Amino acid sequence: MLMSGRLLLWMGAVAMPLALSGCSSDTFALTGRPTTAPQATVVGPQPAPTPKPITKLSTGEYPSVGRPLTAANTQIADQDFDSTEAKLTRLANQRKSGAITEAEYKRRIAALRQLGSEHAADAEREIAK
Repeated sequence: MLMSGRLLLWMGAVAMPLALSGCSSDTFALTGRPTTAPQATVVGPQPAPTPKPITKLSTGEYPSVGRPLTAANTQIADQDFDSTEAKLTRLANQRKSGAITEAEYKRRIAALRQLGSEHAADAEREIAK
């Protein structure tokens, strides 16, 4: 029994290299893809382009750092913001406490939205001039 185990081990050691010798070709037998590394491409130093002098181009188009930036329209003043915020807060509190009806609240909100849309249209016409 011991002798047959050694014999099998020896036969396996001899047979394995013979079996694997078929895999030493340039392509893998099952996929057909090469098993060797691709040819390396060596790139040497390349001449750099000659740098051009830096010049300022005044094309008259954005971006131009020569002109100050201005807003398309005037911004809301802090006093206007504070008074509008106070009005809207007062309106919300009246609705919450029940001092005004839901219909009155919706009427006032609709009036404020209409005022806002008319103001936006007026501002766009003023900008277009």
